[in-house]
Amino acid sequence: MIYKNCIKSKDSMNVPLFLSGKPMHSKYRPLAEAQVFADSVKAESGNTFFIVTGLGAGYHICALRKKFPDSFILCIEADKESLDFCLNLEEVEVLKEDKKIEFTILPNLFDSITALYLPQLYTHISILLYRSWQEENPGVYEQIQKSFNLAVKAVSADYSVQCHFAKQWQRNIMLNLLQLKSNQLMTIDTKKIAAIIGAGPSLDKNIETLKKNRDLFFIIATDTSLGSLVKQGVNPDIVLCIDAQRVSLTHFFPLSLVKDIEKTTFAFDILSNSDGPSYIKKMGGNVFFVSSNHPLAVLAAKDRAFKNIPILESGGGTVTVAACDLARILSFKKIQVFGADFAYSRGKAYAKGTYLDTNLYLQSNRLNTREYLFDALMFRAPLSKCPSQSIFSGYLNNPSTSEVLQTYQEGLLTWAKKYKYNIKNNLLINEEIEGITAFDENKYEFNLKNFYKILNTNLNQNITEKKFPLTEYEYALLPYIAYLQKNEGKKVKDSFFDLLKLAYSQIRRYNTLYEK
Repeated sequence: MIYKNCIKSKDSMNVPLFLSGKPMHSKYRPLAEAQVFADSVKAESGNTFFIVTGLGAGYHICALRKKFPDSFILCIEADKESLDFCLNLEEVEVLKEDKKIEFTILPNLFDSITALYLPQLYTHISILLYRSWQEENPGVYEQIQKSFNLAVKAVSADYSVQCHFAKQWQRNIMLNLLQLKSNQLMTIDTKKIAAIIGAGPSLDKNIETLKKNRDLFFIIATDTSLGSLVKQGVNPDIVLCIDAQRVSLTHFFPLSLVKDIEKTTFAFDILSNSDGPSYIKKMGGNVFFVSSNHPLAVLAAKDRAFKNIPILESGGGTVTVAACDLARILSFKKIQVFGADFAYSRGKAYAKGTYLDTNLYLQSNRLNTREYLFDALMFRAPLSKCPSQSIFSGYLNNPSTSEVLQTYQEGLLTWAKKYKYNIKNNLLINEEIEGITAFDENKYEFNLKNFYKILNTNLNQNITEKKFPLTEYEYALLPYIAYLQKNEGKKVKDSFFDLLKLAYSQIRRYNTLYEK
């Protein structure tokens, strides 16, 4: 708690006092002081995401809101007690009702920024220091700046992926919803160890453990590792695919080697390429849909047909984390990860038998050999040496890693910490885990035509009104708006509601395709 009480200014306004006895606002004319603060802000545009240090009686926040009505303001207080003190002041009541003003405390700053900052809506983000609060909390700016930098990096990385993949995601979601049926129930022995299979080079060596002890494991394979497994005679129990790109279909071509394909369940993210589920159905395999947190998929998930559809986390965007999360949802207490090297070793990028072996072999010639193409794949980003002892894969021979691979590994470690899986002897263990998926024996089929009608009706109404806060229907199009901002933003002068209107018009163009 950094405040002790309030005093009245010369013009009868409440002024909070710090524990030191210094005032948060002017003891004479706090409103005039607040206006000076707002006038000193030179925002590049009217839709900036402001992070303001200190709430106090909120006079400076009111002045900033009046000057920048289209902006968002996130106000930081030192701790919960200080924030509660300020929120109980009469002058702050009007701020609490504003949908474009939120409050947080210093320890929660990272989470608040990542949850609230939308680059599609706010084209700039800025930290504003309120001098008296800053002087009362010396050294805190470094902590704010650290949380700010980490949060902006995380949001920017996510936004960059949306810019690249959002168009494919949106199309895939609608096409997968078209063929969505209620998932079949799975009979699973959760006393086994859930073996999560990545496609790192160490799988070449560690696959022998799977072959010799097949009955000990319930195997959840990532799609990239499928070819490596089946070519060694190991048929997984579940294969998971979350890739939006059509090239992911080539992961499943080695299934021609599998005799009992019906014994394997093929789990596809709703936003994965729709050719995958179609191909598996033609092969006679069992398709099981899962869902990510894409807002359009989340909107569709309100339908009762999603009762049996698990929503997975994929920290860092890697399928390995999504596979681990599927094991958690299915109630596995012990998870062992194979081929999750997060590094290149023995001069190799992937285990043998992946789709890359075939693809790069077909592309090779005398000037561009398969070895050259694999090297180009490995060195497409700067590499650095890493420890020979991998967290999950044991000893690696002369390994190198990249920033992206390190991000994937951090994503898995963060996931394990979040769900209280402890790492012991290359196992992820949580003896207290309980399944969270309540599978329903009733089968409901998703009504895409009805969902599409409701989506369009609400979007049409909200686009006309242009009001804040955004509804779940506008949120559903945010990833696609990121794509439009990168590719077509100049055509509509980068206006959010113009981009929303464009996204709405383009989703309507698929009407015939979706309802076929």
